[in-house]
Amino acid sequence: MRAQISISDTQQREVGRVRDAIVRATKEGNFEFVFEIVKADPQLVWSNDGKSKNIFSVAVQYRQAKIFSLIYGLDIKIALADTRDDFYDNNLLHMAGMLAPSTSLNDIAGAALQMQRELQWFKVISLTFNFTVF
Repeated sequence: MRAQISISDTQQREVGRVRDAIVRATKEGNFEFVFEIVKADPQLVWSNDGKSKNIFSVAVQYRQAKIFSLIYGLDIKIALADTRDDFYDNNLLHMAGMLAPSTSLNDIAGAALQMQRELQWFKVISLTFNFTVF
C-alpha cells in the first residue's frame, strides 16, 4: 500500500479517496492508519476535509490527541502556519473552543471532569500557538 500511495500524484490522491480515508481515520482516532499513511507520503499530512480543515484541525475538533501529537514530529512553525482558517474562518483555537462530540464526552464521567478535559484542549492549542509566536 505504501508504494501505491507514494507514487500517486495530488490528483490521484484526491480521486483515489485517500484524502477521505485519512480524514475519516482522524475523526475516528485511528492513529495507526494515519501514522502509516503519513509515513508513506508525508505530504498527505496536509490532506483536508473539503472545508479547508487539515488533519490537525479535524483532530482538535474530534479531540483525537494522539493524532494531534503528530504535529510535534514536524517543524511546528510550518505545521501551524498551514493550519490556517477553514471555510468558516475557524482556526485551531476555535476548534478547541467548540464543544467536543458527545462520543468523546461520554467516556468521561461527570460534568466537572468533562469541562476539565475541554479546558486542557484549549490550553494545549493556545500554548502551541504561543510557542510559534516567540
